[in-house]
Parts: sequence; C-alpha cells; structure tokens
Amino acid sequence: MLLHIFILEKEEYLDELLEAMIEAEIEGVSIIDATGAKKVLAEDIPIFAGIIHAVQGERGKHKIIIGISQNDTRKEFEKIIKDLVPKLLESGLRLFSFRVEQSI
Repeated sequence: MLLHIFILEKEEYLDELLEAMIEAEIEGVSIIDATGAKKVLAEDIPIFAGIIHAVQGERGKHKIIIGISQNDTRKEFEKIIKDLVPKLLESGLRLFSFRVEQSI
C-alpha cells in the first residue's frame, strides 16, 4: 500500500487534483488547510513581516491532501495530471509517496 501526500500551493487547482486522484484510484482522501511557518512568523512577529513579504509575497496558505492506493499509481497519476491539467505540475504541486503497511 502507498501513502501519498500532496502539497498544493494554488487552491484553484484543488478540483482538478481531486479528479485526477479519483481517476488514479487513490482512496481515503483527506484535505488539510495549512499555513507555512514563514506566513505565521510574518503575522505574529511584525519585525519579520517586511522581509518575508518581500521575498515570498502573500503566499503561505496551501492544502495538504493525503490519500492511499493499493498499487504504485505515481506514474499513472503523473500521466493523468499531464493530460488533465498540465499547469498543475508547474504550480507548486509536490507529491511524496511512501510504501506503508497497515497494522490494524
């Protein structure tokens, strides 16, 4: 079994990503709203705000999507993404896949 962790920088691609995950038979999908540490520092400690916003802009909010698959679907998923929405791969999408065992 594979555990897939997606980090999506641009929320406007969420629907396309979920559609591709379903097509690639990635199941048990959960979506987590996340904020980068730099964004938190910029908001909570004003002295960092100018430096971080100058380097990073207003970014810092993203989605973490977690799902599992029974087979190694990474290559199939990448092909689906290239066909469905090629800009998604250029928009800051990161994918991590880990082989895991279910113990319970």
